[in-house]
Amino acid sequence: IELQDDDVLEGLGRAGEREIQLLGRSLVRIANGTYGICKKCGDEIARERLDLVPYAVLCRHCAGAGPTKS
Repeated sequence: IELQDDDVLEGLGRAGEREIQLLGRSLVRIANGTYGICKKCGDEIARERLDLVPYAVLCRHCAGAGPTKS
């Protein structure tokens, strides 16, 4: 059980680190004026989506349409 607990904690740590990276990228987009703009279609990302997923780079439509071309 201790090993399982360690695995869970390690997974949470990795998820937290990933979220910090994504939020850092969002700060860069804020600084360069591209925050809230969909990387795929160029439309504005809905405020509601950004409230739920502040590091979103795709609008809801494009996020459901499949992978981006980067």
